[in-house]
Amino acid sequence: MPSRRLSFGRNVPFMLTENADFSSTHEYGEFVKRIEIIDSHDVVDKQNGQFVINWITPDVILALSEHCCKRLRDLTLVFATGRQISTENEEGLIPWNALAESCRRLFILTLTNYICPILPVGNGHPLHMFATDTNPLTELVLKRCKNIPEETFQQLARTCGKALTKLVLLDSDECLGAAEMIEFARHCPNLRHLNVSWIETTAPKINDEVILELTSNCLRLQYISLLDANQISDVSFQTLSKLRYLRNLILPRAGSAQSGMTYRQESLIALAKSCKRLEQLHLVAPGATTSRFFEALLFCPNLQVLVIAELCKGLLIDQRFKTLGLAKYVDPEATDGFKLVWHKKT
Repeated sequence: MPSRRLSFGRNVPFMLTENADFSSTHEYGEFVKRIEIIDSHDVVDKQNGQFVINWITPDVILALSEHCCKRLRDLTLVFATGRQISTENEEGLIPWNALAESCRRLFILTLTNYICPILPVGNGHPLHMFATDTNPLTELVLKRCKNIPEETFQQLARTCGKALTKLVLLDSDECLGAAEMIEFARHCPNLRHLNVSWIETTAPKINDEVILELTSNCLRLQYISLLDANQISDVSFQTLSKLRYLRNLILPRAGSAQSGMTYRQESLIALAKSCKRLEQLHLVAPGATTSRFFEALLFCPNLQVLVIAELCKGLLIDQRFKTLGLAKYVDPEATDGFKLVWHKKT
């Protein structure tokens, strides 16, 4: 019989069979603070066809909303990849609105592989209703989720507001754009952790306007990872020096010679001198990383990892990096330009 794996509270695992209906949650639901449901990837062959059984059902979400609403703070739902519940029949829609209305202590939401129903945004769209009515979240993590409307992203930004400290949007589709990221930057000034990327078939959406909003409003950012940000020019890059709490800056595709948006030496030096808490720095910086930049890195005593792609080949910096306590090696997988990686000696 197919099964699904769940974990409640203190990571105690439960195995629920196909016919389980969460009827016993009333016995312990009021004590549950964290729930994780991971769909099994059960592929059934029926009359020479295959389909994926999805075990995260409306009944399950309704049961959680009813019995676990008192203390639930952290909810993780990992959907099985493949076709999910019908997007046309009302009975097949996840009742996100019930979750939002009942779980008023929910602060952390993680969704993986969720395929949002394609419906008009409004009172009838379950996820948009959740975005409107939920308790302000402190952490929002969406991985490989599809079809989430632009308006729903923007509503999540407005609803979460100052409460949101961690935003992770990985392998996003075309529904997430610059306008949505700007909304998060404007409404969520207490962001500490930002990690955004898109699927390969979607063009990167992070641009100068997004970075300028982040560096104007989210001054407590400590972690920035923008894996697909190749539309960032020096106009916005130079403002990153305003983020004095920054510990990790990962921009592996921004500033390349191919993009035509290289960074000035002065901007790199200002970054190193101002962001003294830096522990990890990953940049593309053709020609701009002169010896002056590496001397400025001496202002970053906590630097653990430094990755520079398209590095100026003529630099003689080994001795300076001995001072930083970093060891150097050439990245064996680098195919374009000249890439060096430094890491703290252990």
